[in-house]
Amino acid sequence: MDPNLFTIFAQSWHPEVQSLWQNMPIPNTWHFCSGDKVHVYELYGPVYKGLLLPESYHNEIGVIHSVDSMQCKVLFGQEIVMLSTVLLQKDFQSVQIVSIPSINSLGLVMDVKHSECSASVLLNDNTLCRLQQDLEAQNNTNSLTGQNFARPAIDPITTFCLNSLSSVPAETDIGNLSSSVGSVFQPAPTLALENTKGSLNDYQTHCSPWITTLIMVVKHLTRKGYRGVVLDVHPDDKGSSGLSVFVQYDIVTVGDKWLDYDDGQHAE
Repeated sequence: MDPNLFTIFAQSWHPEVQSLWQNMPIPNTWHFCSGDKVHVYELYGPVYKGLLLPESYHNEIGVIHSVDSMQCKVLFGQEIVMLSTVLLQKDFQSVQIVSIPSINSLGLVMDVKHSECSASVLLNDNTLCRLQQDLEAQNNTNSLTGQNFARPAIDPITTFCLNSLSSVPAETDIGNLSSSVGSVFQPAPTLALENTKGSLNDYQTHCSPWITTLIMVVKHLTRKGYRGVVLDVHPDDKGSSGLSVFVQYDIVTVGDKWLDYDDGQHAE
């Protein structure tokens, strides 16, 4: 089903649509596969608490066991439950790298809204440049054909349906983020934080979703295996990712230091 038509049906709240909801064809942009972590929700509504799912699994995360045309077998603990695919929402965490098949790219999850079945995703620099070039070409074509309207610039943070995204290994190289991050986060003066040093006393990235995120170092030569909390984020062209995070480690003797984004991953 066309995604826009699906959304119109879902948001209509028409009684007949609601009564047949579990048999509704899913959008052609949704992708599910074995191993995907999922929540069970009424689309554009609350957590599913119907008869198809035992009460003990309400508000729990399941793992897809197998996928059929309109249903999925989902594993909760040791029990497999058959659920309509339309009730499923993929589970993603902030700062998780995801694949975006619709634009053939990778992105970084910034925020998730289950009430809208959506995620805000930060695009990498290459994708942002490619999409902007495509947009400029389209605007030029519109101008030449007498269509006097121009589409707005591409936003580095773009909203996608949760079920149109796919998980990738945590060690996947997302590419450079410096331009994307620089256009989103504006450095602003801040008070010095406890136990911070250097440039962190001067600037802190405004409204960054990384702040307070627990990470584990996976690549650094001397700090591999250490855990810590992100206190600040800043664009940095010197690193491989174009993004540096300031980490307060749980081992006091290590000190608080800047770390390239690619050297750490989200610690669950």
